[in-house]
Amino acid sequence: MLDIVWLTHGTFDMHLKLSLFLLCQLLFSNTVNEFGSSLEWAKGTPKIKLSEMRGKAVFILFFQSWCPKCNVWSGEKLKEFEFAFGNDKNVILIAIKTDGGGISGALKYLKTRKVTLSKWYVGSDKGGSYHANYYKERALWNYMLIGADGKIRRKGFFGTNWNSGKLNLGTVTPVFKGEYAKEFDTVVLPAERCNFKKALAALPRVKTKDKDALKKVSDELISFLDKMVDTSVKKLNDPDNDWGSRYDEFIYLTMIGKNYSKYSKYTFVKAAKVNSSKLKLNKFIRKEQAADKAYQSLMKRISKYSGEKRTKKLSSGLKNIVTKYPDTKYAKIATTEL
Repeated sequence: MLDIVWLTHGTFDMHLKLSLFLLCQLLFSNTVNEFGSSLEWAKGTPKIKLSEMRGKAVFILFFQSWCPKCNVWSGEKLKEFEFAFGNDKNVILIAIKTDGGGISGALKYLKTRKVTLSKWYVGSDKGGSYHANYYKERALWNYMLIGADGKIRRKGFFGTNWNSGKLNLGTVTPVFKGEYAKEFDTVVLPAERCNFKKALAALPRVKTKDKDALKKVSDELISFLDKMVDTSVKKLNDPDNDWGSRYDEFIYLTMIGKNYSKYSKYTFVKAAKVNSSKLKLNKFIRKEQAADKAYQSLMKRISKYSGEKRTKKLSSGLKNIVTKYPDTKYAKIATTEL
């Protein structure tokens, strides 16, 4: 509940505007956008979709390499964090360089910091465009923790005083309930990192004499995906949810139906296709799609600018989205960024 008692000396209009602003901040400041076109990923990395990582805690580190002072402590801090969560199958680690140099620069820097690259998804954010969605101050090192529900649980500065013990990962959902022999790593490891396509592709190639264990691995993987899709379908079709929230589920199910069409024999793929298709022509979904497209296009356009010019173009573009697509998810996000 919003407490605005301290505003009692203001006008009713002031009360109303600030109440709406605070409410909007509460509802949408924890919304996370999918990675856009400004992101480049290390070779061999699957096209990362945050929506596909539901059920896991996702830690995103935004870093820069040029700062001499930061380079004094960065290696130690990265290893400290890696020690805390690098082997946790319920946590996905993503490191994104925001000060140029491309993916080669990102990988080279992390190697000098003695980071275990196999435990991270590594990317480079051209122009720091994606990073700027969440940090207007453009700090050198930032982090963002996304909970199992896909919402931002916490974000802030990453530095010498940062303590990994302070993170609350929330309720996470492991794909597999138990431990499996190393011969199943080709399925288990990518699945726990939410690379489900790789895990599914590896299933028929597992060489083992333990057919019961293989069946159990397969059953648990498919069961996990069934549950994720079933939960999404319920949210999509719940009339009590606003269209912005339902649009998130529409995008997730559309992605599953498209990216996993090769595995259409499975229930989760069929359910995703059927339910996303039902709302494909829905006028509210189409409005949300148009707002989404406008927002992503704006982010791409402003990535080539910096400083005051970038700020002006961003502000103008955001105002246009708010005016043209009122009551949509991205209009509300744009409102919080103005």
